[in-house]
Amino acid sequence: MVCSRLRETRLEELNVRVDAAALTWADYNTFWQEYPYQSFFRDFKTLLFAGKRKFVEARSIAGESLAKAKERLQAGKEEVELLTGLVDRMLKLKIALDTLSMFFKKLVVAEMVFSGLAFVLLPLVTIGLSGVLDPEILRVVKNPQFQKGTMVVLTLFMAPFFALALTIRSMSER
Repeated sequence: MVCSRLRETRLEELNVRVDAAALTWADYNTFWQEYPYQSFFRDFKTLLFAGKRKFVEARSIAGESLAKAKERLQAGKEEVELLTGLVDRMLKLKIALDTLSMFFKKLVVAEMVFSGLAFVLLPLVTIGLSGVLDPEILRVVKNPQFQKGTMVVLTLFMAPFFALALTIRSMSER
């Protein structure tokens, strides 16, 4: 009688520990399901479901052997604990790739804006300010080499620096 109550108490204790470990596993599973770059971390999924399998085994064999169930529970916990290091790397990769994506989006927009401004302003300067500006300045502005150089400077130097500044500003606000 006492032996069966003791066994029942230990079984209940084991089930509580399995439930607690399963909650931790569920948090990691939720993180995995929401992680956008899963293809970089295939071993995460393997470790995640190996841990779950150990928890299920621990619960299913608990009635037969508490010692084996505790071993399986401990093995499952160790599998899940290995995920902590991977989570750190996964978060760093996510930040890096999100930042890179944000930079390229801002770069495309900045290049379109700077190119559009150059296409609009260069002719406006030559036409609109022809009576105001010195003829030498107008000759330089009308020069196709100067216009190409202006476009190169705007798209290769100004736009990336502007996009980088916007990206850094956006990331610092996060």
